[in-house]
Amino acid sequence: MIELEKVEKSFCQSGHSCVLASYAIVANYFTGFSVKEFFKDYCLHFQVPVTADDPEAGYNGHFHDELKRRNCSGYELIADLHNNALENCFAKTRDVINATLFGGKGEHPDRLIPMLIHLSSFLNVTYPNGPEFHSITVFASGHTLYCRDTRHLSFFHVPDLQSIPSPVSLTGPQDYVLFTEKKRP
Repeated sequence: MIELEKVEKSFCQSGHSCVLASYAIVANYFTGFSVKEFFKDYCLHFQVPVTADDPEAGYNGHFHDELKRRNCSGYELIADLHNNALENCFAKTRDVINATLFGGKGEHPDRLIPMLIHLSSFLNVTYPNGPEFHSITVFASGHTLYCRDTRHLSFFHVPDLQSIPSPVSLTGPQDYVLFTEKKRP
């Protein structure tokens, strides 16, 4: 169960940075690292030159080229960083949450809603958005589902994943990642 008031709502993406931004929204909840710190660590990991003021721009210039080079989805790249990157933000996040990648057309993440309601968990979903894709974060507070879209400065209630309003196209998810808090010993 997620505490609504602790979900980061002040970050608004510039450019096409929704994949890492949505991961950072989740990670921020569990670690307290700012979204900007994840962009810095992404750039550090890939040795992307970046100014301290705008690490998101460095990410934007690199991310889509890296996807093409690897021939993978955005969440496959983020899952790799989550599971393997040594940079502080990723390593600390890996210590506190599990990331389970799901994918493929025909699957729909609605079947994971009970996990969102009963566990400390978030679901990042990539949907086709015109000729491109967009990533959003879905979570439950109590029995209410919310969506955090990093193109906006807050979140909104959704009755189910089929009801996420435009401009996100609901022709089916491209892939999605379930993040769950690790049990502490």
